[in-house]
Amino acid sequence: MANRYWVYGGDGNFHNISNWSAISGGSSGASIPSSGDIAVFDANSFIGEEYITNVNIYAEVLCKIHIDPVGTQGKFLINIEENGSLSLQEDLIGLYGFRIVGAEYSFITNNYNIAVTDYVELGSGLGVNVLLGSSVITIGENAINEAWFTGDPDALLDADEATIIFHAGALPDPYFIGGGHTYGSVQFVLSSTENILGIEGNNSFHQLSIVGDGNVLFNNGWTEDVITILDESGLTLQGDTVGGLNLYPNPDIGGVFTLSMVDGAVNAINCNITNSNATGGAIFNALLSDGNVDGGGNSGWNFGESFTIESITVVPEDISIFPGQTVQFSAIGIDTEGEEHDLTDSVGWTSSDEEVATIDESGLATGIAKGKTSITASYSQPA
Repeated sequence: MANRYWVYGGDGNFHNISNWSAISGGSSGASIPSSGDIAVFDANSFIGEEYITNVNIYAEVLCKIHIDPVGTQGKFLINIEENGSLSLQEDLIGLYGFRIVGAEYSFITNNYNIAVTDYVELGSGLGVNVLLGSSVITIGENAINEAWFTGDPDALLDADEATIIFHAGALPDPYFIGGGHTYGSVQFVLSSTENILGIEGNNSFHQLSIVGDGNVLFNNGWTEDVITILDESGLTLQGDTVGGLNLYPNPDIGGVFTLSMVDGAVNAINCNITNSNATGGAIFNALLSDGNVDGGGNSGWNFGESFTIESITVVPEDISIFPGQTVQFSAIGIDTEGEEHDLTDSVGWTSSDEEVATIDESGLATGIAKGKTSITASYSQPA
């Protein structure tokens, strides 16, 4: 086991012996870091504060990679080129960026964590193999355009258990281009109302969180994308001030952006939602009393006071219940615009003859004895 230090001088091939020294700031010619070694990038490895040092990987790399945060100048960018392979042996912290290009490459995190200041590009191409495991990948507040880029939906990207923390704020208009893949937990943290976070791709998320005041533009890729939430109640939308988190589709293509979740509920806070289609079976709440704003053009959202119920239908309408049997009733409200709303949990349920059947607050009726009874749902329009 040995330490090998990147030699001062800028860009280079990881597999070239002339780029490595046995000591920090030493002369070149040491062995190339191999399994068990530590490849060190420190203050003596970089030309200047603004210079981006590209370290290019063309073959298999199995050593540890250590970036010394003390006194380090410049920006460090790892590029996995065609036929390159990197298998992390420890956390990879302090990068400017991480980029994979070409084809026939492999990147395995082995559940170690990654932190970059600006961007992660996982690229596209044949033979792509990216296994993120349960790693936590953090993109700092300098997130740039295409700060997260996975361009090929056919690439093998295993991010199903990974956590991505994406800070958006310091630089203009960072993008998350998901490539239509499935992700574990993705957390967008907004800190600027001047910039726009773009989200692109028919991506699926086990958990998706967007917090802070700012602007989020969906359909960034010029198509009407569908964002799918896989976990029950796995979507969090929360601004800091009333209407401070603006959610809307790309105005250049029109249409709507779609959020789909099968189970649970979304309870948005301090959001301004425009031209959004909420679907999938979950309950999508954005109550005006919780600081939300109905920007118009929305469907499937419950803004509370934003609709007036004209009529209620109880279903099933005619049914026989035997003693001891239970039946779930639902209350469907029709508003003044003709839109349907599931009011099952918002109405008061009564049975006209509780000696025949009873019904609880959730709409579940239980047969008691032979006879007839009427089930009624009563609704009070919010003030």
